Amino acid sequence: MASSFQTVDAVWTNFEALAAHWKAGFERGSSVYDSSMASKYRGLRQQLCSPQFVTDLALMHDALHELKILSEQLQDRNTTILEADKLIHRSVRRIEHIKDKPGEKMTEARLIAESCMFGATKVESNRKHVSINAKQFLTSVANNMRRRLLANDDDSNDTRKASNMLLSQLAVMDSNFWPSVMDPDYGEAAIKDLCKHFHLPFSSIRDGYCDLRNSGGRQVTRNLKPLVMAVNTLPCSTAECERGFSCMNLIMSDLRSTLLVDHVSALMFISIHGPPVSKWQPQAYVRSWLVRHGDATDIRIRIAARSDDVDMEHCDPLWDII
Repeated sequence: MASSFQTVDAVWTNFEALAAHWKAGFERGSSVYDSSMASKYRGLRQQLCSPQFVTDLALMHDALHELKILSEQLQDRNTTILEADKLIHRSVRRIEHIKDKPGEKMTEARLIAESCMFGATKVESNRKHVSINAKQFLTSVANNMRRRLLANDDDSNDTRKASNMLLSQLAVMDSNFWPSVMDPDYGEAAIKDLCKHFHLPFSSIRDGYCDLRNSGGRQVTRNLKPLVMAVNTLPCSTAECERGFSCMNLIMSDLRSTLLVDHVSALMFISIHGPPVSKWQPQAYVRSWLVRHGDATDIRIRIAARSDDVDMEHCDPLWDII
């Protein structure tokens, strides 16, 4: 639970309500007093209302807030590998910055520890609570984030070299990474390597890349679009895969457990890639259905209704009462 930003944020936001609830749980005379749970409530409140716990909660809040922002950015379908690498480096720098300059919640926690008050709730020191070493924790978080980079120090030399080469090749496609002064053939060698990797014709794509350079990165011509689309297919996270599994679980419910694989695949494709319902125009499909005698009054597709005589064979004595 401590690794969930929503959980940590909920504890911080509802701190005083939790403290009041647990206090009412072990105080005699309270309307919610429970003798069997009183000792547990007392221990929970003692753990909660301590400056050590508040400091740890603030540390987790600030760290998880940065990871939450990064996670949402990586889940964006328009995020490329180059942008993802840049975002992770930026988050690593922010995490390391918190070591020297505490974040928003950590600053509040220090004031709470000095005043021994969290709003209107008094906090008391709990010697049994071993606080987290903030600098060591943040260093560990930053090091683990570096291992998620496309090119990291843990990889072999060949792997790291190949990853750095791929990043440099992708950088020539983004005008944000272009130098202020470019040679006439800037980026063409990288474009040639990318075309070779994706099995695309270099001659036409080179012309499209020249047009992109001449327009300052604003115009993507028809010649360059195949390479742009190929580069955008490289995933930077597992978010799209997780969306697919989530969609499949919604479709393959307990009431639809007999769906065939082809039908599930078609429904998933429509759900993930199809337009919203407000954009769907059903007139053409309704006409096609009616032409094929698909109307509700057609006796050829209608199931014959049961006759009254058959129904009366199973007469229920409760019918007269009802």
